[in-house]
Amino acid sequence: MLPKPPSSDAVLTWISAGPIEAFPLDHPKDLKLSLPDGRQLPLAVVRRVDRVHVVGGLCPHRGAPLGELGFLDDEG
Repeated sequence: MLPKPPSSDAVLTWISAGPIEAFPLDHPKDLKLSLPDGRQLPLAVVRRVDRVHVVGGLCPHRGAPLGELGFLDDEG
């Protein structure tokens, strides 16, 4: 279960996930974001061509980590 979103008065901060070289093309990587209250937010980071995408790190169907399972390609 993902944590509740921050309140509307929360201040958003840029957080570096590391150098782009740490993310091989088309291979998702699991990351954990430490929240101020001590909880860990699972994320999956994937680099596709010229962009880096960050999504919630757990499969909504099975709850499995996306960084381990990977993503389906454009053909399914």
